[in-house]
Amino acid sequence: MEISPINTLEGSILLPGAVKQRRAPAPFSPSWTAALLLGDIIMFMASVIIVAATRFGIPALFDRRIGLGIAAIALIAVWLAFFKRLGLYERSFSTTFRDECYSTFTALTIGVAPLLLIFTIFPSISPSRSALLELYAVAAVSVSGARAALHSLRSNLARQAARRIAVIGHPARVDAVISELILTSQDEVLRLPVDDFDERMRLAMADGRFTDSNLDALAWMRSATEWGCDTLIATEALPPEIMPTLLRRTERLGIKFAFAPTKIRSQAYDFTLQKDGGLALICPRSLRICKPQVQLVRRIIDLALVIPAIIILSPLLALISLAVFIDAGSPVIYRQTRVGRYGREFEIFKFRSMPKDAEQATGPVWADPHRRRVTRIGGFLRRTSLDELPQLFNVLRNEMTLVGPRPERPYYVEKFRQQFPRYDERHLALPGITGWSQVHMKRVLSPSDVGEKLAYDLFYIEHWSLFMDASILVKTFFEFLFHKVA
Repeated sequence: MEISPINTLEGSILLPGAVKQRRAPAPFSPSWTAALLLGDIIMFMASVIIVAATRFGIPALFDRRIGLGIAAIALIAVWLAFFKRLGLYERSFSTTFRDECYSTFTALTIGVAPLLLIFTIFPSISPSRSALLELYAVAAVSVSGARAALHSLRSNLARQAARRIAVIGHPARVDAVISELILTSQDEVLRLPVDDFDERMRLAMADGRFTDSNLDALAWMRSATEWGCDTLIATEALPPEIMPTLLRRTERLGIKFAFAPTKIRSQAYDFTLQKDGGLALICPRSLRICKPQVQLVRRIIDLALVIPAIIILSPLLALISLAVFIDAGSPVIYRQTRVGRYGREFEIFKFRSMPKDAEQATGPVWADPHRRRVTRIGGFLRRTSLDELPQLFNVLRNEMTLVGPRPERPYYVEKFRQQFPRYDERHLALPGITGWSQVHMKRVLSPSDVGEKLAYDLFYIEHWSLFMDASILVKTFFEFLFHKVA
């Protein structure tokens, strides 16, 4: 139930439920990072002891001639280093217990691959490669389980914690800042709109100085401190002469102060803050996923995975082609125009699951699970997502990638562009066979779900990393096995 703002002091309070909640990666505090690191070390050591006890006996860990203890320490150090490099001690992209298991399993898999290669090339430095695989299997359960449990604990603690955020500035800009904040159901926001903000600040410095008494005279400052805010955000940059007095007051009260100029938003680009003399330079830069070197790396990974996949799956592809031909005749492959990177159109490939004249009378129709338009074999292919397999050839042609926003039809793209101002930003990246929205939402969506899907796609583009792609692929694989993607 939505709660209306309550007038108080010189502003209005938005209580939990009246503010829009947004998802974002949750940065870890130093204490939580330490807790995760300690938990990982304990679980890794427990896994080593379990494997050593079953294969060699506990005393083997302390036998220098065998070298098992040294190898175990080295393995744990390498895995912890991979966890650190992949950002597992910085923030979490997981939204559920299961997601945390998937991401930890992905990190362990990435870490074990080079170790297996090293132990194969230099077998003398490892007591047993099979023992390494056993350790990997045990750690996948123990470390993933412990991290997932800690993730649930942290989520519960976060739901119990509440922030009190005061936003001061021009009324329209105050609302713009609040709409972009990452807010939980427990957070409260104090709106402090000031129509003549710049004039009031100028009058506060009429004598050329700014003291504690000048600060006390500002109604918005009194409102924020009396309300008990822990974060104070200004939508305009304050004069530098004001800042020493303001910071001395906010730091003494334990209030975090920040500027949030509404014209500068990290969405279609990123930026860094640099100092040059007395100037603060805000330097924009392309998002990582848009950089040429990143696109090259992703292309290499796509080819390294897709070419073997096509070879391995070729018997299955041939079998499905035969089944589609017997059930519905030719053509076996259905081609449909979609919008790809930078708005360029291409033909997406699928195994045909509908009659040839399915849209002849209606034109483009949004997929509807209640409308029976599939062939007999087509229903099975859609339920199992096997109809998507020919898109491996779209990846081969560099029209798609393995992970990215799903491409949409031009007819709907034009409609969504008018409805959602940021819709074209999802075309900054190559479209994918699977993606961030696919692993967090049901497969068959309604038009009312487009806004949520766009939010997931933009989140992916803004926070992309190779580890994120790997986690999505792992989750897609396991969800496919249990038919949760259909």
